[in-house]
Amino acid sequence: QLRQELKMTAQPHMCTNCFTVPDLYDRNLSLWAYVERYHSTSAGNYDKETVQGREAVYKHYSNLKRKFKELKDTGRPAVQDMLRDLFLHENGMLEVYFKNVQHLMSYVQQIEVDRFFYMQTLKSSLSRFELAMLYYYAISEVDDSFTETAEAIGLFDRSLARSLFDESHIDWLVSA
Repeated sequence: QLRQELKMTAQPHMCTNCFTVPDLYDRNLSLWAYVERYHSTSAGNYDKETVQGREAVYKHYSNLKRKFKELKDTGRPAVQDMLRDLFLHENGMLEVYFKNVQHLMSYVQQIEVDRFFYMQTLKSSLSRFELAMLYYYAISEVDDSFTETAEAIGLFDRSLARSLFDESHIDWLVSA
């Protein structure tokens, strides 16, 4: 049951901020770039391909998947070690992206009126590869508060399993 004064102010707040969450996310996503170097020339230079946004997320996720396939031990500790190393060192520049997503999740978590709507709005802004990348960041234990907030708002569910490196990984963070 909502207090009367909350009912009167909640609706305009919701209308004003309804599309702020996906808009902020899209701005952050557009800054994400992936650069792949290939074909060394005789002068020692490389040709390169640069992609941004969702395509960059897909390329980063594909790179993570290749690293996973190279693992001899695919148990949780080995996968977490691989992910932690990648997120802290090779993909360290993604820190700002993950902090931005953390901020948006915290915003959703603080909303008292229609939290589910905002969570679904944020979630619908994410491709399955973005959700999978966020899932693997959460289980990497690089940032425990990220994991806690993602769990608190229900960012991940069992439907994500098909997008993971191995469907059984969903059990590492999402209960049955």
